[in-house]
Amino acid sequence: MPLDSLELRTSLQRVLVGLILILVPLTVFGFYVALQADSQIREMAGENIRYMTRCAAELTSEFIAVRLRDVSVIANNPSVVQAVASANHQYERLSEDAVLGKIEATEQKWNNSEGDALAKDILASDLARQLRRMRELNPGLLKVTVADASGATVAATDKPVHYFQTDRGYWAVLYSQGQAQSTSPICATTNRTACPT
Repeated sequence: MPLDSLELRTSLQRVLVGLILILVPLTVFGFYVALQADSQIREMAGENIRYMTRCAAELTSEFIAVRLRDVSVIANNPSVVQAVASANHQYERLSEDAVLGKIEATEQKWNNSEGDALAKDILASDLARQLRRMRELNPGLLKVTVADASGATVAATDKPVHYFQTDRGYWAVLYSQGQAQSTSPICATTNRTACPT
């Protein structure tokens, strides 16, 4: 049979040339497709990261706006304003050094048995009860501390770690970088932010 005896004879050089003519363009095309795919994957990953970043920024902005509104409501409460104004009056006739000395003496006693009586008075005041009620109504607030113009704690929902707030890092920000634009600096700790008290 003629088909059984059909032999294909070609030179090795022609086979290699044929393979090169077929494989080289396929390889180049494969590299091109791979580079395009890599570029598209990187672009899509960048878009995903930008989208997630925008979403996180919007959520953070919204969270901060809500907390600012909550703290603004507390700061403008007439009871808070009156308590802070009253606390500010006790320092009117004292020099700055005398005020600082008085507050530092209280700060030194704050975390021992002598400070417990003062802390009990601060936590048992009508204003502290109102602050705890506000916290019950707004579970986003964990702790609220109200301080007078000198940084001394006036009322709080829980005993602050420090009686004197001005040496804390957040004081300058809360008190308008020291410009005294507010009469009642308030630190409100929420379930996502920390404000050491």
